[in-house]
Amino acid sequence: MDHDDLRFRIREQLLLGHLPNNFPPTGVTGRMWIGPGSGLACTGCGEIISAAQLESEFDLPSGLTVRLHSRCQRIWDEERGRRRSR
Repeated sequence: MDHDDLRFRIREQLLLGHLPNNFPPTGVTGRMWIGPGSGLACTGCGEIISAAQLESEFDLPSGLTVRLHSRCQRIWDEERGRRRSR
C-alpha cells in the first residue's frame, strides 16, 4: 500500500472509530505493548503484521484490541496531532 493510500485508510479508521482520536484513549488503564508481529491484521491498514515486523498493541475499553504496524502507528500519531490542532 503506498503512503497516500495508507494515510487515507488511517483517516478512515479514525472517522469510523476503529482507531481512537486520543491516546491514551479515555478509560484505557493498560499499556501499549511493542514486540514481534502476531500474524494478525493491523487495525490501521488491514494487512497482516508478520513476526518479522514490529507490532504495537493496546486494548480499548470496548474490549477491542488495536494492533498497528510501526508505519501505521506513525501515521496514526500524525493524524491525531492534526485533529488536535484544528
